[in-house]
Amino acid sequence: MSWSFDETNDRVTVTDASVLTLPNADWCIGGWFRAANGNTGSVYKYMFSWSSFGANPSLQIFLDEASEATNGANKLSCLLNGSDLGANTIVSTATPGADTNWHHAIVQRAGSTVTMYVDGSSQADTLTSVAAGCNVAADFYIGGRSDANVDRFFGGHLAEWFKLDRSLSAREIASIARGVSPASLPGIYDATSWYLPMQSARYIEWKDRLALSNSGSTTARHAPVRMAENRIQQTFRNPVAPSGAVFNPITGRPFSDPIFGGPIAF
Repeated sequence: MSWSFDETNDRVTVTDASVLTLPNADWCIGGWFRAANGNTGSVYKYMFSWSSFGANPSLQIFLDEASEATNGANKLSCLLNGSDLGANTIVSTATPGADTNWHHAIVQRAGSTVTMYVDGSSQADTLTSVAAGCNVAADFYIGGRSDANVDRFFGGHLAEWFKLDRSLSAREIASIARGVSPASLPGIYDATSWYLPMQSARYIEWKDRLALSNSGSTTARHAPVRMAENRIQQTFRNPVAPSGAVFNPITGRPFSDPIFGGPIAF
């Protein structure tokens, strides 16, 4: 399953925690998204929001609506540490909001440059000479802007979001964008600061590092995600899910928790 947001008032609140911090070093945030309702409108649909718009520090990841004219229709944008829609914003070349297909997004810092990837392809727009991290003493919001502005809620679906305190290699980016779960790739799951499979109506973070509170969002069909072909879960030392379920190293699924047995395409 994925988490579904109705663009009216649905959102998930994540209590502030140290693992949310983007260090003044390499980091990566990525996951799947799918727009709904034709992505109609002339403003923005916020998928993630940490601190007030324009604050420094802050992080905002949002989809530009079909009639938005500043960044460009149906594009994906990331605003980091400020309010300047030029100097502080990465805007995709791709237009993932133009259809209702699943798309994958990655925003990552490598060295002093922040780059966006859509469906595995790097986008031309980047932030360079980045010389600060992002650590906000406030809750983190999924599916809407931090101020709950009625015109900034997300309409669509989110699945398999994660954060690393390192950047991904080109090979890792390509694998994840092809639909391989980051939970099954050697060196990624263990390194994740947080991981939200978004595969159930239980709003939990897989590593028990974040506290989540859902307000209105529901569940829907999951993104086209599968385990890596070799499915060697021993790489991750059979991680234990918050419910007590343990990965089966042969099937790549938890042994006992039925909520993780949703419609994932293997």
